[in-house]
Amino acid sequence: MNEIVDCIEHNVDEAREDIVNLVAGNTIEVHLDGCSVTQLQLDTRDEILSGMVVFGFLSYHDDYLTILNYELMQKFNRVLSRESMGGIKKIVDQLKKC
Repeated sequence: MNEIVDCIEHNVDEAREDIVNLVAGNTIEVHLDGCSVTQLQLDTRDEILSGMVVFGFLSYHDDYLTILNYELMQKFNRVLSRESMGGIKKIVDQLKKC
């Protein structure tokens, strides 16, 4: 999780925007090729999202990503609420109101 949090904090290849949308309850359409843990580099958006699926942080079905459950949603909320994320928490709250 620490590597994934680092990718989110540094917005590697716009991964943070995807996580913000997922926490807001939206799905993300993405076409992920097969991926195994030994291949993970976490350098691109697809690699980051694939890694999150492989490690059980996200669900991938029919080219859509979602957060698996309430507990993981809370974990992502805590990550997005960190000082290092700036105003991201406010954005998440606003998206939830829509």
